[in-house]
Amino acid sequence: MTILQAEARTSHGTRNAFNLRRDGRLPAVVYGEGGETFAVTVDAHAFEGLLRHHERVLDLELDGQTQQVMIHEIQWDHMGDQLMHIDFIRASQGTLVEVDVVLDFVGHPKGTPKGEFVKNLQELSIQATPRSIPEHIVVHVTDLDVGDVVHVSDLEMPEGVTCLAEPETVVCGVHARAEEVEETEEGEAAEGGGAEPEVIGKGKGPDDEAE
Repeated sequence: MTILQAEARTSHGTRNAFNLRRDGRLPAVVYGEGGETFAVTVDAHAFEGLLRHHERVLDLELDGQTQQVMIHEIQWDHMGDQLMHIDFIRASQGTLVEVDVVLDFVGHPKGTPKGEFVKNLQELSIQATPRSIPEHIVVHVTDLDVGDVVHVSDLEMPEGVTCLAEPETVVCGVHARAEEVEETEEGEAAEGGGAEPEVIGKGKGPDDEAE
């Protein structure tokens, strides 16, 4: 498991947090499981690397002691560009935790020449022990044609992982393009509009009876 080095944080406040980020450190807090809540700092570059690899659970090392934690919450600036603060929650080996895992769409849908591939979900909520949390959940889409969809119930969960989403939730699908649907409807209207309706049961008028 990935080890992230941490240092105790003794000073607080906005200015201190600004100085930390300027020096390449991120303010963070560790809590949970009845333990003491304490403030730390971690290396910004190292933590960003964990995010790129979708790491959720890691070993946090502080003063020579290591404890297993999970990334619980990340705060960004108002532009969503800069990391501001991290919440770590303790996660013992046998504890079940709930996290969102990235979906990895594998393949190229065969129906895309005629339709549009739409991803309804990008992440999936699961429950698992910290060490059972997968880096991603695979979604195979190669065989999808126009009108086909993948439901949560179609996904294969790794061992020890329980999906928390409703089974009928749509993950992705291939839909007919809007212009093709309009052309089909216009063609059907044109075929129906060329013929006059047949009148059934038309009775004789007064002129017909006079003849």
